[in-house]
Amino acid sequence: MPHATQPQAGVGGTVSRHLRHRRAVLRAELAATGHWRRLIRAKIDLTVARGAGPGPLTAESGGARHLNALNTDLRTLMTIPASGFALTDLPALRDLDKRLASHESAVRRELMDVTDRLVEHLADDGLAKQPM
Repeated sequence: MPHATQPQAGVGGTVSRHLRHRRAVLRAELAATGHWRRLIRAKIDLTVARGAGPGPLTAESGGARHLNALNTDLRTLMTIPASGFALTDLPALRDLDKRLASHESAVRRELMDVTDRLVEHLADDGLAKQPM
């Protein structure tokens, strides 16, 4: 059964234009999916950090004043908000990442298939244009 977006054989460049367009759409989808996965993994990391964040730095190799300044800046700049990072969200976030990974894999397989079809079409078109 032909792919739902597969064009019917027709005028020379129509098929290759369609396949190139489909590849562009799939590449954009891969980029968006990858972006969402990075965001989900970052939220997982922040959620875990909120639940089990590191304690203050204690080794005074740079001096107590330096260490106090570092700890103050870490607390100020790296405070994770209490809302939106509940530990109870972790299973749902991990499940969402798995589903996104599955989608990413399916898109990647389709991109490979479309690329193969484009290469075959271009090779067949090139052979047809060669003089005998």
